[in-house]
Amino acid sequence: MGKMINIITKNELPGVYKLISKTCWISWKNYYPKASIDYAVKNLFCLNRLEKIFSNGQIYGISKDNKIIACGALKVNNKIGILKIIFVDVDFQKCGIGSQIIKFLEDRLVKYGATKSELDSNLSAISFYKKLGYEHKNQVLNYRDGCFVMEKFLA
Repeated sequence: MGKMINIITKNELPGVYKLISKTCWISWKNYYPKASIDYAVKNLFCLNRLEKIFSNGQIYGISKDNKIIACGALKVNNKIGILKIIFVDVDFQKCGIGSQIIKFLEDRLVKYGATKSELDSNLSAISFYKKLGYEHKNQVLNYRDGCFVMEKFLA
């Protein structure tokens, strides 16, 4: 049985930041130099950026014992769904939580009229997204901000 997914409130954003920071430092250490991880944590996923994502879209999360253990955000732009900040606490990875949150977000995108989902994947998550049907956008290795752009056409 899956965990309950709820919309994140502004007061919960520091918990989201904590989850992202922990996950980046542990999951990315074999793929990126420390300086790159530090840059991502301090600049790409800082509280100000999370607040901007919060104000421009919807952030969802899964909590356990009052701690956010997974998150993901969505936004729809001209029938293209954009998934952002998809993270699962390293202590809860490989338990189906990532698949659960992606499926939830994709279902929301379809409800909002999106026909395609796009996301930026770091090196450590490409195989996970491929298992869920994502491919490199336009079958090309599109690279931006340390990530690869991936897409999936939604039914």
